[in-house]
Amino acid sequence: MKEKNNESAENYLETILVLSKRLPVVRSVDVANQLDFKKSSVSIAMKNLREKNHITVTDAGYIYLTESGKAIADMIYERHQLLTSCLEKLGVSAEIAEKDACKIEHVISKESFEAIKEYVKAESLEQAYELNQKRTNCILGGMLWLKMSNRNVQKAIDLSGLGLNQIEETEEEFRIGCMTTLRELECHERLNQWCEGAVKDAVSDIVGVQFRNLATIGGSIFGRYGFSDVLTVFLAMDSYVELYKGGIVPLQEFAQMKRDNDILVRVIVKKDQRNMIYLAHRNSKTDFPVLTCAVSVNAENGCVCIGARPQKAVRLELTEAVREKVWSGVCTEEEMKKEAECIASQVKTDSNMRAGKEYRSRLAYVLIRRTLEALNTKGGDQ
Repeated sequence: MKEKNNESAENYLETILVLSKRLPVVRSVDVANQLDFKKSSVSIAMKNLREKNHITVTDAGYIYLTESGKAIADMIYERHQLLTSCLEKLGVSAEIAEKDACKIEHVISKESFEAIKEYVKAESLEQAYELNQKRTNCILGGMLWLKMSNRNVQKAIDLSGLGLNQIEETEEEFRIGCMTTLRELECHERLNQWCEGAVKDAVSDIVGVQFRNLATIGGSIFGRYGFSDVLTVFLAMDSYVELYKGGIVPLQEFAQMKRDNDILVRVIVKKDQRNMIYLAHRNSKTDFPVLTCAVSVNAENGCVCIGARPQKAVRLELTEAVREKVWSGVCTEEEMKKEAECIASQVKTDSNMRAGKEYRSRLAYVLIRRTLEALNTKGGDQ
């Protein structure tokens, strides 16, 4: 009953505030007309508000909010405006949004409302960029990698309304929006047909389907995480990132850049002809990888990308002689073993809870050799 009385009082105070914004003076009859209440009910309510020192009423019947009354009215009015706007942005009709906001505004906790206040659905990349310049603000992707940190986020910036969840294909390239989920990468037929299933192989064991339905390529690439399967596989392609202010930058260069407050808009992959293989070793199927390995070759270049060292992925070039032979499918087993040993010796590894340094170094050799052998077979089938 007490909550009901509070809701009624808040409703009256908000109404007085709204009326005072458009009328020179507010009277009981104005409140009654606005709320479509009986005059007698409004008179009782005004008496109660006056006794609580939330309003004053002059001899002429003019109603004014006191300091305490205005504080309550301002609070409820702010909630009403923001909640109505949020509901409309979610697709609720203006009429229903208005009615529902009237109900929610009285029962929502201060903590929940403050959280909603600090959520911004960006209307443009420029707006998102300006908001993101404050250190305590944060661009939202799927929010899954964000959960791994202890970061205190003051304002969350949502890019989901900017149409950046598409994979566009032209004759020359794939253009992958930053809000594209890992699941969409996994299931994209044309992308996986072009890269011979390497992208699907890279993401299909990342935690679980529910996770991949939320985690985005933007968060995975921008984070440049050491354990990232995504960074490893895209480094092995002719890939670029499009930054809102920084322009188009080769992914290999971006991976070495310090983190800043720019926005990763999309990942661009050039559709050159190449053969690719992706392999990773995990202690259990959906655990973070112990080591990741992506190798690709074409008529002009070949590279090996090793990630989860546990540091972020690095790219190393194949020797010209081995690259040519693997591309043609004529590389000998001994040549591939020597190449794997040579490249693995250049990969700096370390220890963590998943594996030791020496184990990772040996594993790097094994994965590189296996990928070279598989690519050599593909080259022979061309």
